[in-house]
Amino acid sequence: MDFAAVAAALIEMGLTSRGGFHPTPADGVPALPGGIPTATLILAGNVGPAMWRIFSEQRRAEDEPHSLDHWTRRVLEPLAETLGGHALFPFGGPPHEPFQRWAQRAEPVHPSPIGPLIHARYGLWHAYRGALAFPGHIELPAIEQGPRADSTYFGSYPAAAK
Repeated sequence: MDFAAVAAALIEMGLTSRGGFHPTPADGVPALPGGIPTATLILAGNVGPAMWRIFSEQRRAEDEPHSLDHWTRRVLEPLAETLGGHALFPFGGPPHEPFQRWAQRAEPVHPSPIGPLIHARYGLWHAYRGALAFPGHIELPAIEQGPRADSTYFGSYPAAAK
């Protein structure tokens, strides 16, 4: 299994790879079924309209009231199994998996002043829908560096707003 294959499989589902990392015990990534340690975690999410088009086509009335969460499970669980991994989700808790902490290990994001993560390219217009945990080491692309997406990057705010 390689990163490009995982990324391509996610794109077919309307999702995108949101980066990945090789967990340490401090990252709080759970073991796989059977107690096998997770060697690679790849986050899945959305950054544009592709997911919304596919979700809208596949949405089911019986999935209410959390239809996006139900759809995400329907898409990611079989995909993870096909790829030899296990799906993890930011919903369904408590307890909740520490997706914001994982995201900061996987790609260039940082907390905004109000809490949600800001991405260097997408600003606040992105989301994490799940993660694929793998038992084997998958080579990952380098984290894309970019300017910090904050008030310095997007322009200054009036003094009263700071």
